[in-house]
Amino acid sequence: MPDPLYPDHRTPLMVVGGYLHGMEFDPTRPKWKQIRDEIARKIENGEYPPGHLISAVQLERDFGVARATVQKVTTALRKDGLIRTETGMGSFVIDRTK
Repeated sequence: MPDPLYPDHRTPLMVVGGYLHGMEFDPTRPKWKQIRDEIARKIENGEYPPGHLISAVQLERDFGVARATVQKVTTALRKDGLIRTETGMGSFVIDRTK
């Protein structure tokens, strides 16, 4: 049985820290875009409210990807105006209602 924290790309992932409800990656799209879309969806529907920590370490574990992939995700979410990153603190969902 594969380790749920370090699955291969064919294994649906379990929830670790609340990010994932099982996801199989589409081999025709970059993983970072699929992860960005999933996180953006959770921000848009309020599952990740303003101030919610988007932990790079947790994303690595939940999605079974490398740090470089997570950095692409957080960069894209920042450019989309969905998160802000504070040096030494982490990335947080922005309150877009203000």
